[in-house]
This record gives sequence, structure tokens and C-alpha cells, in this order.
Amino acid sequence: MGHGVVAFEKMFSRDEFEAMPDEWRGELIMGELVMAPPPVAYHQHLVTELSTRVCIHLGEERWRVLVAPVNVNVDVYNVYQPDLIVLPAGGEKPSLDWEIPIPIWVVEILSPSTAQYDRDVKLPRLAGKGVLEAWLIDPWAPEIAVHRLRDGTVQRYGAGETARSLTVPGFRLALADFF
Repeated sequence: MGHGVVAFEKMFSRDEFEAMPDEWRGELIMGELVMAPPPVAYHQHLVTELSTRVCIHLGEERWRVLVAPVNVNVDVYNVYQPDLIVLPAGGEKPSLDWEIPIPIWVVEILSPSTAQYDRDVKLPRLAGKGVLEAWLIDPWAPEIAVHRLRDGTVQRYGAGETARSLTVPGFRLALADFF
């Protein structure tokens, strides 16, 4: 994965990951602590723009949208921090002692150091946990790959097209207005 992986002699568990100091930011991927470099401003702009649009679309249910860093507990050796998650409808609103449920939709803004893990490692595990849809946004292409995790299909949207979510009914994103 490049410069983001912190090498250790052992596999770490979710409990050990959660005991890391507050200033440590990263993910637990297949038992490895993976430290994320700070995102660039354009990455953060895209996350903010997308989260704003999804919140507006959801209206009163905007509490269902969370942005990184927020832990998605996949299993004992995997804790991910997608850039944006959307929680299931009808769930419990966040509170101080609330544990985040498995999201229905995750979004990753790809970077050269994380793209392979996002595609090849994280997506299959998220699908196995019940995540329905994942958007992998490539700012260099620019394109959005919409992965329907239940059936394994992928729809790619490029310049001049409009990406659509099946998981959040009615949500559309015109790429010309986004990138």
C-alpha cells in the first residue's frame, strides 16, 4: 500500500486498535495498522460537497450521514474509516454511547496510496457485512464507480454523466457539477 502502512510483527485486533492513542489516525485492515496520511484539500472538498448534497437529499434524516474519521467495525481484524457513510433508514439516532451500525452505503475518495486496498480488500469484506453500495470516486479520471455489492455489478460514470444511487432512492450526482 505504500507509505501509509505501519509495519508490525503481529496482527492487531479490534480491541487493540480501539486502545490506540486518540492522536493516531488510521484503519485496521486484515490485522495491520494502516496509518492514513492527511487528505489533501481537494479530497476534503469532495467529501464535504458530497456529504452536503446527500444531507440535503435526506432532509430530516440527514443524521444518517457521517464522514471520516468514523469507525466501521467489520470484524475482529478489520475496522475501516470510509470517507462517507450512510446508515440504514429507521435506525437509532446517534447518542453519546451509540455504536455505529453497519452502513448501507460507503464512499471512498481514491488516492494512489489507498486505491488498491479500497477496491480489492475492503469492498469484499464490506459486502460480506451487508453494505449494499459503495462509490469509489477517482478524482484523477474523474469518474465515479458505483458498486452494487449484493450482486457484484459496477456502473462507471464519467464526464457529462449523472451517477445514481439505488440504496438512497432518488439520489443523483451530476459529475459536471461535482468535479
